[in-house]
Amino acid sequence: MCVYGGDPCPDDRLFCNGKESCNEKDDVCLHSGNPCEEGKECDEENDLCVPMPIPCEIGINPETAMVVSEQSLSLTISENGDCSDFDYEWSVVSNIGSAINPNGNYIAGINADCSKEAIDVIRVDDHANGISAEATVKVQCDRIVEVCPNIIFSSHWLPLPLILLIFSEQGNFDSTSSLTFEPVGNISFLWSMGIGDIMLALVLVEPNAQEGSLRVTVETGTHMVTKKEALILFMLPWILEK
Repeated sequence: MCVYGGDPCPDDRLFCNGKESCNEKDDVCLHSGNPCEEGKECDEENDLCVPMPIPCEIGINPETAMVVSEQSLSLTISENGDCSDFDYEWSVVSNIGSAINPNGNYIAGINADCSKEAIDVIRVDDHANGISAEATVKVQCDRIVEVCPNIIFSSHWLPLPLILLIFSEQGNFDSTSSLTFEPVGNISFLWSMGIGDIMLALVLVEPNAQEGSLRVTVETGTHMVTKKEALILFMLPWILEK
């Protein structure tokens, strides 16, 4: 097939099948194949080797976390690669009643077994790209068991001092423990003394506070315990303030 002085295997003008050559032994024309190195793909229209698109990937931040019963945690999604529009769906596998909303806001259930941590598996599915990611949250059993008194009052005119007793499941309170309340702006923390599983705290109930339930959180170093609807706040009747 190969004839001296001629080229029986001319350029077929296709870039992506490589250079043409003649196989004298078998009398066939050969192509060298894809001219692009690993990690690149062939662009026939422009006769170029271009970087291959990075596969679409997602992740959950944080990927691992440790919380206590009834603690909330906001999760976000990281995106990388060549992705089309996103269509996310959050879910959680939990044996303790934990939940997560469509915006990635997670709230731990109640781990009543202090002999071990409960592990929740959080998953986000991207239906648009057919991919998913997972994260794990360990839920410790420590939590606020009770706050006394649990019904408190706000004045229309003056801040009211109040002493609270707070009891926790396991007990990690000390002199460094501090209190926060949600929604914010209703109660101000002044002072506390904690020993083991009991805390004595002095707070101010602000005037014209928002009626309803309040979450109480105690932080001691890196340790935190919380309880939603720990307090119920009411306004004093006008007649009692005259």
